[in-house]
Amino acid sequence: MDEQSQSDDRLHSVRSAAAFLGGVAESTIRVWLWQGRFTKIKVGRLVRIRESELLKMIGPAISSVRRGPHPSVAGYFEGGSRIMHFIYGLIDPRTMRIFHVGCAHDPNQQLNTLPSQVANIVAEMSPSTPQRVILQSLESHPQIAWVKWSKRFRRDLVTSGWGRYEAIANAFRNSSRTRRVSGEKVRTDDVHQAEFHEFDRKNSEVFEKMLRIAREFKAEGRTAASIDEIIIKIRYQQSDTNHTDGFKIGNTHGAFYSRKLQMVDPSLCGLFAMCPSMADDLVLKDGRTWRDFAREHSESLRFAGLDGSDEEDLQWAY
Repeated sequence: MDEQSQSDDRLHSVRSAAAFLGGVAESTIRVWLWQGRFTKIKVGRLVRIRESELLKMIGPAISSVRRGPHPSVAGYFEGGSRIMHFIYGLIDPRTMRIFHVGCAHDPNQQLNTLPSQVANIVAEMSPSTPQRVILQSLESHPQIAWVKWSKRFRRDLVTSGWGRYEAIANAFRNSSRTRRVSGEKVRTDDVHQAEFHEFDRKNSEVFEKMLRIAREFKAEGRTAASIDEIIIKIRYQQSDTNHTDGFKIGNTHGAFYSRKLQMVDPSLCGLFAMCPSMADDLVLKDGRTWRDFAREHSESLRFAGLDGSDEEDLQWAY
């Protein structure tokens, strides 16, 4: 890229980059930054991403769509476990939201036989055309990834075929367990908890700031908050921490912190929507366990439901 084009290249925050890619989770953008899929542009203490790099993630516009029978979900997963599959999303340019999630060896080929509901949406947006973004590429267990991404964007999808496989999604609640189910080697929950305690010990001021922010939320009359909201405040505004990753506070620490906050100050119970997590095995230095605390305070804690409420989305945050 020459100097002129670089100077004209718009810079996006993590939030705007997520919106630009059709509503991809902000945590996914951060993971891609950590993996080096985007160049991290530092503007003071802020992190920015070039729009040109985001555009590379978006596939070419669909010029024509042929209606046809919906390919069976089973057809998505034929051909053995070591063939590359692509999980992709179609973005409606009118809303910039993903309205269809597909899985295929060749997304371009898949676009020739879209489900009739999806093809109708494409026809309605003419002369505009949807854009395609590759959400994930993988060589094994694509069904699990397809269900996960479909569940993530379910509010905007025009088809619900993934729902037949929801038992897969309900079998696990976080990305580590997803990868473990997929056969990948991942760190155990015990390792994650040990890493949290080590981080918490080296950066005790982080918890104190979290506690102060949570209490401020409560004093303001808020009845619901996200631990991610608190972490973002500290990550990018308030704290220099001793860390090993590029984002100061590890993504996996959030679930532990939300539980510790409520155990240290029970008046915060109910502020965070809790969902099944590896952090459920949290044990504090004084020997108190989250499981015992949760049983004792079950009436005041707020749990993410599996009934289609908005809180259900939080189960993918850990």
